[in-house]
Amino acid sequence: MKVAKMLWPVDYDPTGKPAVRRRLGKEALETVREPAMVAAGFLGRMALRGEGGKPDYKRARLWLDRASELVSVLDMVMAFADN
Repeated sequence: MKVAKMLWPVDYDPTGKPAVRRRLGKEALETVREPAMVAAGFLGRMALRGEGGKPDYKRARLWLDRASELVSVLDMVMAFADN
């Protein structure tokens, strides 16, 4: 959760739209990109299943979208190569 909050300190902006990712330097972003991607994916699945409360599909979509925005083309190629 801490690493995800480094990139997304809030879930929604004051207008109710999903908040944008915090800008980090290239080196800092590369350091936290993969752990943040994994954390966001787990948070999305937890919200989808309702772990800790009722299932929250809006929050699940928010976190799964955030995880997908951090996936690079190389990550996708490597995932298919492992299969």
